[in-house]
Amino acid sequence: MYSTPNLDRPPIFKAVPTLIGLVILIAIVVMFLNQGDVSTVENCKVIDLQQQMHIDSENGNTSTTYRYLVITDKETFVCENSLLNLKFNNSDIFWRLKKDSTYTFTVAGIGKSMVTEYRNILEYK
Repeated sequence: MYSTPNLDRPPIFKAVPTLIGLVILIAIVVMFLNQGDVSTVENCKVIDLQQQMHIDSENGNTSTTYRYLVITDKETFVCENSLLNLKFNNSDIFWRLKKDSTYTFTVAGIGKSMVTEYRNILEYK
């Protein structure tokens, strides 16, 4: 007679998919909490505009990413794309801002926290 093998796995193999799912869920919740908090900051005078470049080279492949920082008299903001807020024009916004000019920014995020550094500029007036 044939017998079926015992397919019971050790408990660690049952816990790993649950832990991976939990980590993904926490990342999604943090993204929604951070990018979902939209507010307006008025009368921000731009003190400086900084473009940061990160070059990563691995296995012969090189990639470059940019981060745009807007330093104002009130706080420092980042200008990045946001899938949740349907914002995909970070470069356009950053390069149109002028040093020593005053703007009203619509921003998303909670600012300095464990997960993020700066609030994200969604639009300006």
